[in-house]
Amino acid sequence: MSIQMGPRDPVRTIYPGGAFALENWLTWAEDMTGRPWADSLLRASAEGALAGQKVLRRLAPAWRDLPFQAGYRRALGHPAPFLEDWMAHPADGPYWQARSVAAAADRVDVPVGLLSGWYDAFLPDTLDAYRRLTARGVPTRLTIGPWPHSGLSDDWPAMFRDGFSWLNTHLRRDPAAGGAPADTGGAGVRVYALGSAGGWLHLPTWPPPFRAQLMHLQPRGGLSPDLPPDSDPDRFCYDPADPTPSLGGATLAADAGATDNRALETRPDVLTYTGAALREPLQLAGPVTAQLHVHPDQVHADVFVRLCDVAPDGQSTNICDALVRLPSQGSREQSGAARVVELDLGATVYQLAAAHRLRVLVAGGAHPRWVRNYGTGESWPTATRLVPVHHAVHHSPQRPSVIALPVAPALLAGDPAGR
Repeated sequence: MSIQMGPRDPVRTIYPGGAFALENWLTWAEDMTGRPWADSLLRASAEGALAGQKVLRRLAPAWRDLPFQAGYRRALGHPAPFLEDWMAHPADGPYWQARSVAAAADRVDVPVGLLSGWYDAFLPDTLDAYRRLTARGVPTRLTIGPWPHSGLSDDWPAMFRDGFSWLNTHLRRDPAAGGAPADTGGAGVRVYALGSAGGWLHLPTWPPPFRAQLMHLQPRGGLSPDLPPDSDPDRFCYDPADPTPSLGGATLAADAGATDNRALETRPDVLTYTGAALREPLQLAGPVTAQLHVHPDQVHADVFVRLCDVAPDGQSTNICDALVRLPSQGSREQSGAARVVELDLGATVYQLAAAHRLRVLVAGGAHPRWVRNYGTGESWPTATRLVPVHHAVHHSPQRPSVIALPVAPALLAGDPAGR
């Protein structure tokens, strides 16, 4: 079996972090209902980027129309029944559990090849399937390339070669089959190292051994391993009438992936925390998480966190990110209460070059990648009121805010066993 960039647990990709992935699924709804499918993969590859830009322009009014449900119908020209169902079920429960195939990884007993990309919206599902399969001893190969989801059209020969080599090996019982790069069709992990490393690595398993390095948000926009001193929190206002825009990242859009974040970082509704220039390269390999102490003045708010690599010339390139919608399902938050927010920023293999800096970006949204938080708690498809949310981000010994980095120095340092 070979599975490439496939979803398994739909609520995780349709409502990642508890907020609807607006750009992904409204454009997908247009693809499913608004235009005929390309009649060949070659034609899809040639036309995909141009068609995608036309779709985004046509759907742009729906990003901001209120109520959203009426606005998207105008943009598409008709309702999309499956989208209506998704809007009616904004939280995990029987509806989504009946549509999830994640548990299939607990029953499969044939060799499985999995392929995804570091900027693919379905990477969490792929890693979850790998974890489940390998825990049961199922022969599994994991390939993670530098691609976003649109890599299926950008680099489809490499992806097909990967899948066919796996199938050829196990269907023909020929371990030398396929003509794929060095991994032929065997099990194991093959990942592309992003950043200054820029190459493929072969690993025995995922994640590889790593050391969790805590980096603390500091006053005056600093970032370091040291505990912060006593300090006042940083503040910003998220206004859903002028929502913080999304740039790149793990989406289904044509502009997904790594991009320069400098324009985003200059906005008054975005906080940045930047580390000292690195004296030597820094190698990351594994999951990235964050824990922030935040204090929004409304019960209903979003917290967006992004990790970036800042070059000496100032270019700030996104590595991974996440958004969490508050309050989380089942919680009973009070207006104005301070909260501890846990975020899973996803996984990466990335090398920052010497003289580069780490940066953590904090905001109250990323629109239209995620539907904006209206600040009211009303059902988002039919809501019409917009309430700004004032955020305080703490960085003190009593309320530290940290990001945990998976440091793996031997992995990218020329270790012949790792390459």
